[in-house]
Amino acid sequence: MRTRLAYKRLAGNKNFRLLLLAQGISNMGDWLVIGILLAFAQREAGTFAAAGVLVAKLLPALIFSPLIGALVDRVDRKKGMILCDIIRGLLIFALAFLLMLNNIWLVLLIIFLVELFTLFYVPAKDASIPNMVDKELILTANSLSFTINQMTMLFGLAFGATVVLVVNKIWAFVPIFKDFLGSYTAVFIDGLTFFTSAIILLFVVLPKPKRLGKQSYHSILGDITDTFDFLKKYPKIRSIIISAGVSVFGLGTILAVGTDFSKRVLGGEQDVLPLLTTLAFGLFTGAILVGKISRFTTKENIFSASMLFLGLALSAFALSSNYLVAIILGFSSGFGLGMLYVSTYTMLHEYVADVIRGRLITTLEADLRLAVLISAVIAAALTKAFGNTRTIQLASLTYPLPGSRLVLIFGGLVVIFTSVFAFFSVKHHKGELSLDID
Repeated sequence: MRTRLAYKRLAGNKNFRLLLLAQGISNMGDWLVIGILLAFAQREAGTFAAAGVLVAKLLPALIFSPLIGALVDRVDRKKGMILCDIIRGLLIFALAFLLMLNNIWLVLLIIFLVELFTLFYVPAKDASIPNMVDKELILTANSLSFTINQMTMLFGLAFGATVVLVVNKIWAFVPIFKDFLGSYTAVFIDGLTFFTSAIILLFVVLPKPKRLGKQSYHSILGDITDTFDFLKKYPKIRSIIISAGVSVFGLGTILAVGTDFSKRVLGGEQDVLPLLTTLAFGLFTGAILVGKISRFTTKENIFSASMLFLGLALSAFALSSNYLVAIILGFSSGFGLGMLYVSTYTMLHEYVADVIRGRLITTLEADLRLAVLISAVIAAALTKAFGNTRTIQLASLTYPLPGSRLVLIFGGLVVIFTSVFAFFSVKHHKGELSLDID
């Protein structure tokens, strides 16, 4: 009943409702074009270019996150998000023309620039949530925000092709549209979602950052230094960010070697896509139910317990040889990650002052992206090093141990050990308050 009341109160919050609507529309547009971008890169320059698309999406956070985080805490976040939406919309329109010209390098540059402005938009949006909802509703608000992300991602992936087909059928009656847009309709739709998001944000009321106007005597470099000083002073916040990153590193092994594992262990005819889809549905479910679970325990306990659950599910997934069992365990892994994600952001929202919140959320975003990148590199290297010929004899059964299975076991164990670290480090610093840096 308490959870239902929280959802009702959030639904009545006009500013939060509009923020979620803007977020959902632009996020759905992004996922509409992912398949087109990967297919284009694969066609033009092979696997290397397809990997380049993912690198172009990850690289901005690794390079510019300290600077962008400082800007999030300095500028008017609402104006910044609107500007980012407009620029991203223009860049996406430019991307559509470059796709028609088959210029892979310029396409990668545009993807990089879009992600650079997204790097401001997402932390600005996340850092604004505690300023528009009551403190007791922050966890539910984060649950809703994450759920919207997952829903729009699934919709974009599942119905992207259908949307493009319908729009093409409608525009087929106008020859210039049919000939001009072709198969890149989704890219133009993506551009329009950013402009739509910008219009919606015009009607959102957000308080201006407390630091606004103080830039003259506190440099950007000082802001960046403050971030590291904050993390040094407060081990609890540092432990939260490190633990979340390591957990994503462990789960990232599924993304890196899931296809190989599905082929060698679960059967060559089985596809990895249903596994990833059920993992996404697990994320969705975990994010929804974390609010109900929080009624019985603390966010700190949810954080470490969800990490342990994730590690155990990932390890069991690695040991499974049945496709149906693997799908169930994939869902379970996603469930654990969904709870972990919501509890992580909720603790940062509640414990970190607004004056430095944007920088901490940007640091977390960079940490998660770096974890995915490192996971992909290490998983690929270990899979190759382990080889695919190892087996173990269990009674009369021969149990295969290909490199992908060993890597997944390794990822699960990493998450399990990290959950123990998180339980003691986050629990130990339970009474800490955030540092309000002026």
